Amino acid sequence: MTGDITVTRATGVRGCPASARRGPYRGSRTPSKEGANMLAVTEAAAEAITALAAQGGVEDQGGLRFAMRTESDSEAALALTVAAAPSEGDQVVKAETGANVFLEEQAADYLADKVLDVQQDDEGQLNFAVLERAS
Repeated sequence: MTGDITVTRATGVRGCPASARRGPYRGSRTPSKEGANMLAVTEAAAEAITALAAQGGVEDQGGLRFAMRTESDSEAALALTVAAAPSEGDQVVKAETGANVFLEEQAADYLADKVLDVQQDDEGQLNFAVLERAS
């Protein structure tokens, strides 16, 4: 799939509406997770990942891949791409629905205590949001 979806460190997805930039995740949708040291994925995010993988023609083994990259202002940012398979060294998070999230090592460290969610903006666009996990 062409193009990257960029997620900023502090606020979730760049261009995401203010309503999606809430504090800790306290939503009614239960995030799936393997443990406290792994990214949790909500059911809504898993459905969006499955749809993106299908659009990208990688529905069987593919998923959403997070990697860290440096922005022009030297701040680290998360880059998302639809990938056919994990890259060597990626951590794989499988949501209860079967959706795959591939995490490059630095991204896995950053996202270990986070929740990946998806929310709809005022125009009906779906936006990924990386939220703090409530303790």
